Amino acid sequence: MNDYDFKADQKEELERRLAAARRVAALPVDPLTKERVDGFIQELEVELGRGSAEMGRWQT
Repeated sequence: MNDYDFKADQKEELERRLAAARRVAALPVDPLTKERVDGFIQELEVELGRGSAEMGRWQT
């Protein structure tokens, strides 16, 4: 497998995780879970290159 295929597979995995996180975010969950899922969604969006410039907010 060449680098392009690896990157495409990695992007597909990130897209799959983002879709799953968005489905969870749509469920009725407690505030702490909602906060964590929202943070995870933002991290995935940043990794996929469509997030905001606030990436440092989620890193410790």
